[in-house]
Amino acid sequence: MLKIISHNINGIRAFSKNKKFNKLFNLNADIYCLQEVKCGDYDVIRECLDKSKFKGWHSFTKYSKFKKGYAGVCFVVRPGLEIVNESSPEDDMMILENVSGYGMGRVATLKLKDLYIVNVYSINSGNKEEDRINFDNNLTTYLNSLDKPFILCGDLNVCSTELDYWGDYEKAKNQSPGLMDFEIEDFKNLISKTNSVDAFRYLYPDKREYSWVSTMVMPRVLENIKNYGWRLDYFIVSDSLKDKIIDTKIHNDINWQKYDHMPIELTIDYE
Repeated sequence: MLKIISHNINGIRAFSKNKKFNKLFNLNADIYCLQEVKCGDYDVIRECLDKSKFKGWHSFTKYSKFKKGYAGVCFVVRPGLEIVNESSPEDDMMILENVSGYGMGRVATLKLKDLYIVNVYSINSGNKEEDRINFDNNLTTYLNSLDKPFILCGDLNVCSTELDYWGDYEKAKNQSPGLMDFEIEDFKNLISKTNSVDAFRYLYPDKREYSWVSTMVMPRVLENIKNYGWRLDYFIVSDSLKDKIIDTKIHNDINWQKYDHMPIELTIDYE
């Protein structure tokens, strides 16, 4: 059995100061996939991890050389788990790096014996629509190049269905990043062209649950709104692995009012 946690931590320095690493550690995962690390200094990342219960765990980070303190993805892996290979865009994903500078520090891959785990922080389209489209297309191409099944996880910056948005989905579409028609279409294309499934929606086709809450909304406002948020964080699993999924969940009890994203979890049958 393999348990994976994915979490956009919105800056590793601030996150580590609030002892959130220990809360993640207590979820007892084998692999932690972190996004928006916002740090290119490996020593700083290692120091943040060593101050927590993750001391002695293996870590691998892909950071942005384009812009200091921008993007960044990181794996933290329990001691003893066999890793066949780590890769970064310099090795075998140049197609993703070449999207633009904004594409840097957004994808890292961990190769285990029988599968790949791909840690992704997708571009927020904002005023970067062309970059986002290229990134989405190139990510699909990359996933199709892998020679083993994959688990893709991370902050994909898209509400893929009406169940993933708290309000009037049709009215909100094309009003802000994450709800653009092209993003939703790109997500559907990735699923269909890579022969994969959204693990959460596969197990819970009708469930409304969210992984992100806007930090712009005041807590006192949220008190009057039931089940508010967007689902922007995903586990996308190769179709050949879907029947091995044991469970997936959103940990929306972990300080969700202060940190905009919440950890998501996947447990899968894996030896």
